[in-house]
Amino acid sequence: MTIFLNPSPITEQLKEIDLSKISYLVLNEIEAADLSDVTAHNPQDYADILLEKYPSCHILLTMGTAGSIYLDHQTHHAQSAFKVQAVDTTAAGDTYTGYFIAAIARGADVQAAMKEASMASAISVTRNGASTSIPERKEVLESL
Repeated sequence: MTIFLNPSPITEQLKEIDLSKISYLVLNEIEAADLSDVTAHNPQDYADILLEKYPSCHILLTMGTAGSIYLDHQTHHAQSAFKVQAVDTTAAGDTYTGYFIAAIARGADVQAAMKEASMASAISVTRNGASTSIPERKEVLESL
């Protein structure tokens, strides 16, 4: 079984849970800082700390306009954010997470999943609202 966890929000109870069985940890910089219990100098440091703490996890760290990074013990990938004029960032993270998970579930490789998720998120921030801003997959694919 593949288990994805987006630990949002981080709570003290969540910090007490054994996350060693999680397959993919998908989180932003704030959540990474809270979960790692360390003040790091850059996002890569958080990802490295989390991978050391949870060695069987695949770590996906989202960084807003700075893009996202993925690492496990064999690979490291970076995906830049697509440049758009943002109107409302309310659903950006959830859109990215949902598209990434859906792509992996369809059998896409990590780089392709990150690219699709990044485009979906970029489209969502150009619109107002939460669920209403999430694009259809056809639109995402046409924009890639």
